[in-house]
Amino acid sequence: MGRMGTQASRFAHGVKCLVGQEPVTNHDNSITGHIRAGWKGSTRAFPYSNPTDTSRRHHDCYNRAPMTRSLLLALALASSALAQPSPEATIRALRARSNQAIARHNIDEFADSLDSDFVMVRGSGVFVGSKKEYVALFEHDFADPHSVTYRRTPEKIEVSSAAPLAAELGRWAGINPDGTTGYGGTYLAMWRRTGQGWKIRSELFVVLSCGKGEACRQYAGGKR
Repeated sequence: MGRMGTQASRFAHGVKCLVGQEPVTNHDNSITGHIRAGWKGSTRAFPYSNPTDTSRRHHDCYNRAPMTRSLLLALALASSALAQPSPEATIRALRARSNQAIARHNIDEFADSLDSDFVMVRGSGVFVGSKKEYVALFEHDFADPHSVTYRRTPEKIEVSSAAPLAAELGRWAGINPDGTTGYGGTYLAMWRRTGQGWKIRSELFVVLSCGKGEACRQYAGGKR
């Protein structure tokens, strides 16, 4: 048996040990061959004269396959890590959640996406210096049935390799109550990874175009 055949045999043996079985003796040293052979209840499945001696069999498993158990554990941990969403996917999901909160006028859920020291610049150039001030603006809009509804659509997200930060670049729009676009433009958001997950640290909006209605003129003039 070559080196690869020996490793395959040990791997298959380790798999069977972990589930309380051992591979039967067979002439196919591939992993597939061992698994195909399986546990058939034959005395050939045990290297002992007494196949009912399970304590001896399990002791032998743990002595003969420590490297296999370590490999399987490493593979399980790697699979768990791969199942976690990427920072980019997480940020996109959080942005979608923020948009939904705005559409539903859920101020608490909207505020939850912002970091405690959040600051921003509105599309008209007006600076908003705190999370509290920004949330108050949305509370005012939510109370006004004639106000626009904001929607942000990320186009690109870059995760920093130097700091627990990420940059989100995208398009934004102010939607009139009748569903038409009042105005819109581009935005850049800084996300920061915190103990509570990814939060928006700052945002910069720039208005680039007007749509229907008077909302754009008022917004661009800094009145909204």
